[in-house]
Formats: sequence, structure tokens, C-alpha cells
Amino acid sequence: MKGRVKGTCIRLAEKLSLPFASSRVNQHVIPSSGATKDLLRRISGLGWFFLMASEGVRWGNCGRGLCVLQVENAVEGVPHMRNKLISLVADVLAGLGPLVLLVVGDNYLHLFADLRTGVVALSVLYLCAGLARGGGRPENPWLKGLLVSSGGFLALLILGWGQLHHEVLAILLLTVVLFSVCGVSARHVWAARSPAQGAVVVFLPLAAILTAALTIFPALMTEIATQKTSVTAPAFSISKLDGTVLSSSEFRGHVVLVDFWATWCPACRRELPELDKLYRRYKGNSRVVFWAVDVQKNGDTPEKACDFMLKYGYTLPVAVANEKSLEPLGSLNLEGFPSLIVIDQTDRVRLVHSGYDGSEQLQSKLGREIDSLLAERP
Repeated sequence: MKGRVKGTCIRLAEKLSLPFASSRVNQHVIPSSGATKDLLRRISGLGWFFLMASEGVRWGNCGRGLCVLQVENAVEGVPHMRNKLISLVADVLAGLGPLVLLVVGDNYLHLFADLRTGVVALSVLYLCAGLARGGGRPENPWLKGLLVSSGGFLALLILGWGQLHHEVLAILLLTVVLFSVCGVSARHVWAARSPAQGAVVVFLPLAAILTAALTIFPALMTEIATQKTSVTAPAFSISKLDGTVLSSSEFRGHVVLVDFWATWCPACRRELPELDKLYRRYKGNSRVVFWAVDVQKNGDTPEKACDFMLKYGYTLPVAVANEKSLEPLGSLNLEGFPSLIVIDQTDRVRLVHSGYDGSEQLQSKLGREIDSLLAERP
């Protein structure tokens, strides 16, 4: 290294027509005469002044004139900066890559139809991103991991804000950061100590996220989507498939579950099997009423709704409604499809549920609510 630096310094001295002391490899003397400014202009013309300034090369008085110290840093400055910039861009892109793959994969595999599979897939992808970018024994694995996660973190924050429940968004963002850091740390430990310890750093977080997916996520998602309330049910009407109009006032004296769905809604298709099983459980109880209300939107018709139920063998009673007849329900803050409400025997809405995630314990949650309302006196 010293030979390379020395040779470079000699070439610099020759271009400036200045003496160079071979015994002082890290210094180059510029006489402090009236010609100093001209010399600096000549340095700048050769591209060396910018190089020295950008690397913070120190200038000092060496007795004979103005002295440039630490020429080694200046010699290596530009390549070093370029490599750092390339590494920085590569880290950010490595954090964006898993998110792009996940979005594309979700379109085909519906990974986020169930939060558990979505989070596990996200964990594995960002762990791989951290492993890929953790080479070279980073001085600070945490800082390197945060840098790798930054691209995906910011993109997910922008895309998810206002689209996802804040609790879900927080889980996803935390997963991105932690598994990026774990990947970088595992690579660091693997190279610096032993492969066995690196494997522990990889598998412990994966075991933790799998445990959380099986034990925490189902109850969490059920609670996020469910809102307990006690308000008088707005007056609305639905139509049976034979054309008979049914008013919500006729529900009094019954515990009623009304689900609003559509044949074109993927989440509705995943929710209906759960509701059909629940309906079969209470089918013999005359005090419990179920209605699966197909909202006539985006080309849905009563015939399509009936054919859909027959195709999949569902026995849920089907009704239809247009958006205008359901406008009074706007006060309940129903969020898209599917949405369901549970009305008690005194015509009060006691539970509102919006959306559906495959990890939810929906059937057991609704069963407990119905049993509780049946135990109440009208």
C-alpha cells in the first residue's frame, strides 16, 4: 500500500514540478509563497483539489511551506466514495426487492388473505435480504440492517397508511426492520464466529414469528375487525330471492346476523364457509335468524347470487339489496365487503364486523356473541 501511495505522490509532485521527499510518504510540501494560489488552481485543474477537499485532507505548516497531510486518503478518496454510494443504493434496493416480490406473489397466491402467511413470507424474504447484504463483516450490523430495511419500510409505510389497520401496519413494519437486522447479524456472526451461532440467529426469530402467528394473530385480527356496540338498528330493507321485501323492523324478538357480501369479492368467498358452518349450528333455533345479503353492485344479480350458493353448496338464506336501500346503515361505519352486523332481540345492533382475514376466529367469536344475546331477556 505504501509503495502505491508513494508512487502516486511522486507523480503528483512531478505534475506540479515540485520536490517530493520519498521518506515522507504521507506528506507533500507546497512552498508558501505568493504562487500558492496559482499552485492550488493547478491542483484543481488536475482534479486533485476536489479529491482532497471531499476527503477532508488536512493542510498544515511543515516548516518549508504549506503541507498536504494524509495523501493516502486523498489517493483512495474517489473510489472509496463511489463504492460507498453503490453499496448504499444496493442496500436500499435490497429492501425494496422483497416488497415487490411479495406484492406480485400476493396477486397470484393471495398470501395476505391470511395475516399469518403474509407475515411469515415477509419475514423470510427480509431475512434473505439481510443475509445477502450482510457480507463484508459490517462494523455495525444493526445500522446495516436498518439501511437494508429502509427502502421497504418507507414504501410499505406510504402504501399501507390509510389502507391497513394501524396495528397490522405496525406488525408489518416491525417485521421488515427486525428480520433485515437479523439477516445482517446472522451473516456477521457466521463469518466472525461460527456457522452454528449464525444458524441460531436465523432460526430463533423465525420460531418466534411462527409462534406469534399461531397464538397471537388469530385473536388480534378478530378483535381488530370486530366492534362491540349497542345502538338502535337503523331502518333498512332487503329483498328475498322471490321478490318479497323484508323490513328490519320484522327482526324484533330474534337474534339476527346479517352479512353483506358480493359474488365478486374474494374476502367474501373466504368468509362464507365460516358463516355457513355457523348457520348450520343454529339452524334449528327459531330465535336466531341469518341473512346473507348480496349487494347488487358491479354486475351482481339475484340469479348470480343464487347460482353461487348452489355451486358451493351453502345453505345460508340469501337476500339481495341495492346500495340505496342500505344507505341508513352508513351510521354503523361498515367498511366495504364483507361486512356483517348482529342485532339483538330488542332491535339494537350489538356487534359490527368489517372485512375478513383467514387467521380470524370468526366462527367462535360470533357463536359466543349469539349465545350471549340469546341468554338476555327481550
